[in-house]
Amino acid sequence: GVAATRLGKAVEGARALRQARAVDAGPRATFTLASVLASLHENDEAIAVYEEGVRDYPSVVEASWRLGRLYLEKRRFADARAAFERVLASEPGSREALAGLCAAAAKDGKPEDAAERCAAATRAGPAVSEPWYHLGKALARLGRARESEAALARHETVLASERLQAPYESAGIYAPLNAESHRQLGVIYASQG
Repeated sequence: GVAATRLGKAVEGARALRQARAVDAGPRATFTLASVLASLHENDEAIAVYEEGVRDYPSVVEASWRLGRLYLEKRRFADARAAFERVLASEPGSREALAGLCAAAAKDGKPEDAAERCAAATRAGPAVSEPWYHLGKALARLGRARESEAALARHETVLASERLQAPYESAGIYAPLNAESHRQLGVIYASQG
C-alpha cells in the first residue's frame, strides 16, 4: 500500500543521494543522505555519514545534534554527550542539546546528573515533553516523590500539547520545537549554494 510505496521511494532516494554524494560530497548531499538513512533506520551508515559531515562541516550545528540522537539510540552515551556538548559550544542554551544531555544521563542510569541536566533542559524548553519525563524518573530514583510526580504530570500536559501540534508537522507546518532547527538548516543550505 501507501507505506510500501513511500518506503520504496525513500530507499530509491537514498540510492540516488549516495550517487550524488559520490560526485559532490558537499554539506547538502552529506547531511541529506544522513537524514534519509536515519529515517530508514540505517543508523550505522547514518552515523558514519554524520560523523564525516560533522568533521568536514563543523559549522552545521544541527548535524551534531542529530548525530547525538543517533548515538543515544545505539546506547553510545559518551559519544552522545560529546555531540551535544559540541552543539552547546556553538549555541549556548540550545534546548535540543540540553534535552539530549538530559536523555543521555537518564538512559545511562545516572539519576543525579539526569536530574541536574533535565532541570536545565526544562528551563530552556518548558514546552518539550522528553526532559520532563526523564526529570520525573530521575527524581523518583533519588527518592524525591513529590517533585517526581509534579514533573511527570507536567510531562503529560506537554505531551498532550505536542500531540495536538503533530498534524501540523506532518503537513509541513513545523511546530515550535523544530522551527528553529529547520530555519537554521535552510539558512546554511542557502549560503552554501
